[in-house]
Amino acid sequence: GLWPDIQFHFAPSSVNSDGGEQIRRILNLRDRVYNTMYKPLVESETWTILPLLLRPKSSGYVKLKSKNPMIHPTIEPNYFTHREDIDTLIEGIRIALNVSATKPFQKFGSR
Repeated sequence: GLWPDIQFHFAPSSVNSDGGEQIRRILNLRDRVYNTMYKPLVESETWTILPLLLRPKSSGYVKLKSKNPMIHPTIEPNYFTHREDIDTLIEGIRIALNVSATKPFQKFGSR
């Protein structure tokens, strides 16, 4: 088609730039996982590339449980229920890894 399937967001920092407060909460990371994967990067100069799926085939729904606005609705995102979404995002990850392997990024120790 004429429209891209993937968009890349670049940031001159990491998802850990705040010392891990947000990433730990958002991903509900256990201490062992955080300390192994993210904590070593706290004092490092980092950059981030995030591949985003722009036109997913998978779709979910939001359903009201009640007329009462204080009762939370049922939210079923149904992420990745279409295999094509997974394949497209994997391709985006491969592209991101290839970008990180280029000479300009390797000069800064990208991995």
